[in-house]
Amino acid sequence: MSMTMRVIVVLSGLAIGLGAAFAQAPQPMDRKGAAVADTLRQWGMLGTWSVDCARPPSANHIHIRYVEWMGGKVMTERDYGDPKRNDSNEVINATINADRSLTLVVDFQSLGGQIRTFALMRDRPDRIRAVWNHGPDGVYTVKDGRFTGNGAETPWQYKCS
Repeated sequence: MSMTMRVIVVLSGLAIGLGAAFAQAPQPMDRKGAAVADTLRQWGMLGTWSVDCARPPSANHIHIRYVEWMGGKVMTERDYGDPKRNDSNEVINATINADRSLTLVVDFQSLGGQIRTFALMRDRPDRIRAVWNHGPDGVYTVKDGRFTGNGAETPWQYKCS
């Protein structure tokens, strides 16, 4: 084998080996996802929330988990007590506001990719409630801490875990 051929074979082997090494190397964490996770961690949002933690999840009583997935994504997992109805949706932005409320932007793939923006307030570390909530059309379902459909005050949710 000529010297040129040997060099080509060695370089080809190195290229294949490096390609395999890079393909198996862990991918870097998404900084945007990490920033969202950092914000939710700072606000104390990660974990499970419910109106009544002692009651099991059901169609009329959901438990909502905010969890950090591998790779840095933060998801909101809604548990209706029915695996066919439960869903997971990505929190794509989180901001702690000057008034200490938290604004979240969630991509609800379960609702056809509808992006909803909402703000939560808390009066203590283990208790939150919705202040406002609107869809991409700007129509509010919650405004000033009340449901727009019936005027009822949004309920307090408690941290279960």
